[in-house]
Amino acid sequence: MWESIQHPDFLTKNEVREVKDLFNKFSKMLAQEYLGVDKNSIQITEWNDYNHIAYTGGNLLPGKIEYINYSDPDFSMWIHEIKPRLDKDDLFNWLRGLLSKKFDGINRKADFRWVSFFNFNYHFETHCDGMDVLNKEYPRPSSFDDLKPDNWIPADYGKYVYTHQGLINIDCEHPTDGTIIFDQSFPWSTYIDFSRPSPPVERWPDVGDDREMIIFGKGDSITRFDETIRDFTFDDIPEEQYNLIIEHCDKSELSRESLWGLSIDKILYFGQPGTLISWDTDKYHRVKPFPIEEKRRRLCIQYDCRMRI
Repeated sequence: MWESIQHPDFLTKNEVREVKDLFNKFSKMLAQEYLGVDKNSIQITEWNDYNHIAYTGGNLLPGKIEYINYSDPDFSMWIHEIKPRLDKDDLFNWLRGLLSKKFDGINRKADFRWVSFFNFNYHFETHCDGMDVLNKEYPRPSSFDDLKPDNWIPADYGKYVYTHQGLINIDCEHPTDGTIIFDQSFPWSTYIDFSRPSPPVERWPDVGDDREMIIFGKGDSITRFDETIRDFTFDDIPEEQYNLIIEHCDKSELSRESLWGLSIDKILYFGQPGTLISWDTDKYHRVKPFPIEEKRRRLCIQYDCRMRI
């Protein structure tokens, strides 16, 4: 297991400024030139280097998130047209190179699976981001005992070891925002909340209707895909740990019951711009709850690593 760490000044002030300026430049170009709205009216919530951009604001209804896929012909053409002014591929290649050197400098080798920008104004269900099972988007079986390894083992299984992931603060409004890292872990990417009945008994709209195969919910066994959730406590999270998690919001944002079976490894805070927070890819984690505010600034670089065997 990779240690959960919080590393201030991972990026210098000048590097943070350069990354932020490039992100803001692209955001304004996207709004004004591609979407045809005021250049300051949208908030890019996700911009990754492999398949899409997500944004809110502009002409969208409040709270709605719109996705633009790189495969869209019109968007692909626009990305090509703006290359002389901002080349997406050059930007992400430069960012990968910069981060790789920085990780070498702290003896935390990084072979990137992806690099993204995150600027989310909402919470995630507790989850881990290891390997994706082959049948991730399939309907949930009546019994997981009916599944055979061929149903869940992907074609690249055994070719990689999933290592560490994390976030780097570029422009986060609140230094006490961050990520809760739990002691519990699982090698397959899954969601966990034993206070909620699993689909199809109850929908989990915050996760998505195409994720029921990878949800651990009320009444489920902690064993699936020939693996068992490690260090599961079968008990309530300690009250003092729960109080730390919700210290900057009220209990309506996250119930203690939703964390049953879990215990805190570390709370990693965004701190000042340039701070890295990083943890093992198999570890369950979630956004540290905060009061949901419109256009709250939480701009980070997000990365995920795996190593070829």
